[in-house]
Amino acid sequence: MAGRKVYKRFIDLPQGVQDFFMETADEVYTGLIEKYKLAPDHFFEMMETPILNTTLGFRTIPDGLNELYKNLITANVPRDAQKVIIKTILEKVFWPLRDLFDHELVAYLDELGVKSIAWPKERVLFKPVTYSGAVSEILLRLGMHSLGKNARTSLREIVSKMAKGEMIPAQAEETMIRLPEFGGMGFDKETASKALKEIQELSKQVEFLSEEEYADFLSNKSVKMTGKSDAENEESEDAEEIKTIKATMPAVPKVLTELDKAVEDAWNKLEGKPEDEYLSRRLKNVISSRLRDVRNAQELVQLLQRDTKVGGLGLDRDASQVIADVIEQTYSGFRGNIEAEEKKKLDKQLTDQKRKIEERRHREAEEHAQWYKEKIKAKQETKVEQAELAQALKKGLASKPAVKHPVMAAAAEREKKKYGKMVAAPAAVGSTKAIPADKGVKVSVATLRMTPTPKAPVDGVKASPKLRGLVGELENMTMAQFRRLAALPQDATQKILERLATLKEESFEQRVAGIRAWQSSPIMKAYLGLVAESFKNRKPIIDIAEEKRGAGEDTLSRDEIEALIQLNNQLHF
Repeated sequence: MAGRKVYKRFIDLPQGVQDFFMETADEVYTGLIEKYKLAPDHFFEMMETPILNTTLGFRTIPDGLNELYKNLITANVPRDAQKVIIKTILEKVFWPLRDLFDHELVAYLDELGVKSIAWPKERVLFKPVTYSGAVSEILLRLGMHSLGKNARTSLREIVSKMAKGEMIPAQAEETMIRLPEFGGMGFDKETASKALKEIQELSKQVEFLSEEEYADFLSNKSVKMTGKSDAENEESEDAEEIKTIKATMPAVPKVLTELDKAVEDAWNKLEGKPEDEYLSRRLKNVISSRLRDVRNAQELVQLLQRDTKVGGLGLDRDASQVIADVIEQTYSGFRGNIEAEEKKKLDKQLTDQKRKIEERRHREAEEHAQWYKEKIKAKQETKVEQAELAQALKKGLASKPAVKHPVMAAAAEREKKKYGKMVAAPAAVGSTKAIPADKGVKVSVATLRMTPTPKAPVDGVKASPKLRGLVGELENMTMAQFRRLAALPQDATQKILERLATLKEESFEQRVAGIRAWQSSPIMKAYLGLVAESFKNRKPIIDIAEEKRGAGEDTLSRDEIEALIQLNNQLHF
């Protein structure tokens, strides 16, 4: 437990951990009570106390589970049930809190030989994360570990815009479904819906920050741990002066929302309110949660009776019912106004978001128009330069007599000695087109005298079309042909890049045609089929490929998938 922070009370735990115990852990406890017929009256002392002491840091994980194990024996819980209960606590309570336990939980599981690979990927986050960190967590929950770099960048942009209020959920889902060629991610509707749900769930648990904001957060945290920085010391006098000036200014009246008014009304009606500051604040939060419809009336009473160590107020049945009645009375009188105010806020947010979206579209349209204008201008200038260069070359060649290079002359002499006199090649047999003279195609006299025998046609048999050019080769690339390119997949993808580079030398349009041909090739269709199965089954693409290969199906290997992912990340127009 060395290095793990110790919390004195439940309310000192991070808010995300408190919420986890009050919601998710409660459901786990309820399931155990119902399944194994455990006594609810003794459940807290028997199970929740050792679990909470371990979470707070008063016990190590082995000590806490040993205490739980002894309590189960004392309660005469069957031996088989004891093992299942402890495994359930490890998997559904401790494992989601693995960031809180740091390395202690992982080390304990390794020591026991317990494999957590099939356990839920969700974890309780209680510290701010960067946009990139949020993307990694979302992909982990979706099981999409092999998503490419470009797709990750697109998802990061969606997360950042949603965090800033520049994109509403419907727009985020539409962007994820849109094809990559049009600025989207190419998800199907089901995958996009799951991704959007994970983004929304994660945003409720933890704050999203840009990389710069996260650096400031870490810097401020370091200052809090080590003391004030020099800049803060230098500004302390200014801060005191500002504080003094503010004290002399008239106080700005606080604008109370309908929710604030309702909480205040219920609070003033209560008798015997807690004297403790923390419990008073907790009771106000409980009132607010009921007025916001976060909890129903039954859950409200249960929370009021729950022990203070696990987020409750520790009231008896009569006292909790009195407070619940007051809160329910306030709920009936104020809920309509609260709901109307919330709707008004939501409508305002939607209006602001639509305005921002329209402004962004207008700005992007202007930028695109400017870019297109510059592109047309550059293309026209290039055409003019090419025409001038061609004219200059034509004049230069016309002014100089053709002189045979000595190397070419020597080669021609060796050719004559080997093959004899060379003459112009005639047209091919069965062809009506003669070979142009400027092509310089020559054959020996002996070859010219040979009469080719035309092949007789066979009924019902058609000659397979031969590939013409690199584009056709890429478009018809199969797994077998890809493997024949090189012994290693990485070397084979390098040869694909070389072919695309050759097409680029011809023209930009040829390179685009080559990329599109490659994307529609049989090997890429096989890869995209594996990707679709990965999204559908929420399993890593490599695991799916290995299962197919284990069943005897000819599909891509791990190395080939990794090589194709790296290759596709480099392909862009």
